[in-house]
Amino acid sequence: MGQHRTMTPKLSNKSWKVRLVVPQDCRKHFGKSEIKLSKRNLNPAQAQKWASEISEEFWMQVDLYREGGDPTFGHSSDDVLKQVQLYDATEYAVARRQSDMVEEVAHEQVSDRWQARLANIGIDPYDDYASLPDGPAGLAFRIFKGEAVVYEVMVPEWNTQRNVSQKTKDQDASAILEMTNQVKKVGVITRPEAFHYVDYLRKQAKVKTVQRKISALNGFFSWLINRGYLPDQANPWRDMRESTPRSKSNPAEERLPWTKEEAVTLHTVAAKSDPVLADAIAMAMHTGARIESLFQLRKADVHDDLLQIGTGGDKTAAGQGRWVPIHSALQSTIDRLVEQIGEPDGYLL
Repeated sequence: MGQHRTMTPKLSNKSWKVRLVVPQDCRKHFGKSEIKLSKRNLNPAQAQKWASEISEEFWMQVDLYREGGDPTFGHSSDDVLKQVQLYDATEYAVARRQSDMVEEVAHEQVSDRWQARLANIGIDPYDDYASLPDGPAGLAFRIFKGEAVVYEVMVPEWNTQRNVSQKTKDQDASAILEMTNQVKKVGVITRPEAFHYVDYLRKQAKVKTVQRKISALNGFFSWLINRGYLPDQANPWRDMRESTPRSKSNPAEERLPWTKEEAVTLHTVAAKSDPVLADAIAMAMHTGARIESLFQLRKADVHDDLLQIGTGGDKTAAGQGRWVPIHSALQSTIDRLVEQIGEPDGYLL
């Protein structure tokens, strides 16, 4: 076993927080470079105990992964539930997407497997208490059947299938883990529970931050449903929006669009201090594309005198894969940007 460090939680805004840096050789497994967790309503002694348990579990998983073992292996019902999620539920979800016969065989074989895991840690899977919906056997059966999820276990797999930046993956993973600490780590989350959690977020963060976290949760739960890990209609975050408060300022103080003269002035000033911003302004002026679409343009999106905008995804369907003629005033800028890029998938900006 490796040498582990002592973790001390930090108190910030009435929440105890811990930060774990994932070793470089384990980041592919964990799906992130660091893990941030927080918890409220603890005294200093309880916070230290909580941090120590997190640290012990984390480094145990690191050591087991480095030794080629099962990183979810352990001696608790929580460890068994993680195994059911990682292996049994995944195998059964694939079987359900194939044929009835495959599903029937998988149901029998895989059921025996997770029941044996519970028995190995001293839990009778047929015990009345253990078989309750929230008992260890009841939860294992619901996870296996695609009626509940151990959320933190599925985050790395979700992130590996997403074509977004690592920063976005880390932010979204943090939002999901934060939710599991406040609502529940395993099971189905109800709409009232989701609303209650959003009310909690509103007291902790700004509107944009709350909306970003809701969006991450909505995408994650939709992915779980599409892959068969949760039943249909089990996404409590769908159609949940944070509204931005309307400005109460006078109409005369409201922001107005830039005039053509002002846009030219902005471009002239930017050209002297920030070449990338100047290029972005020029491309926006002559294409009408959104700033997000412009910064997604790659060398491969330039086709002679045409630009294909929105191949990396756009806010609207009309903006996806849209062909735009390169304006004569923009041609030299595009030619220069293309020459600066070596790989076809390199970004223009």
